[in-house]
Amino acid sequence: MTFDNDHNGRLGPHEFKEAELMLAGKKAVAFFYADYPDEYLHDIKKYIENGKFESFQMEADNGLIVWTPGAKEKAIRLAELVRHGRQHGYVESVEREIGQILGYSKADIDFHIDHIKSDLKE
Repeated sequence: MTFDNDHNGRLGPHEFKEAELMLAGKKAVAFFYADYPDEYLHDIKKYIENGKFESFQMEADNGLIVWTPGAKEKAIRLAELVRHGRQHGYVESVEREIGQILGYSKADIDFHIDHIKSDLKE
């Protein structure tokens, strides 16, 4: 998903922008799947190494969660929600909370949910 300034909602990752959004205070937590390309993580890893961001790797290589100072509780909650989703499949309230934690607009979250629902119908 992307940040949407016109409130129409859309899908698309924040590739190469996560660190910028986090440094600007527009995003407190980021999640990267285990197979996320390393070139997209360059800036994030730099800020983890210099202490601007903190992180942890989820068990069994499920992904990397990164957060800004003061957002550790959100990061822990995100990990719980991701685990729940992996164990139980799609739950709309879980998807919505994940989107909120990751800093997406309501329009982007709604669009994402609609996209998932349409995929489930197929």
